[in-house]
Amino acid sequence: MRSAPFRTSKPLSLWHASWIRKVRGWIELPTLWLERNRTRHDLRDLSAEQLRDVGLNVERVRTEAHKPFWQA
Repeated sequence: MRSAPFRTSKPLSLWHASWIRKVRGWIELPTLWLERNRTRHDLRDLSAEQLRDVGLNVERVRTEAHKPFWQA
């Protein structure tokens, strides 16, 4: 069996590594979105007094809590 002349093991393995990283990112993305959504929902449930007790700025937390899940 002959291999294609343009293929070598090094570029092929680099291509695979890059592709695998992209696929892992796609697979992990929904998990990241769910975690953001859960965290922001939990922040919305805290009162202003509770936020101050843990040293968080109330306005900043409210802004963060109302971001869509896909925004970092």
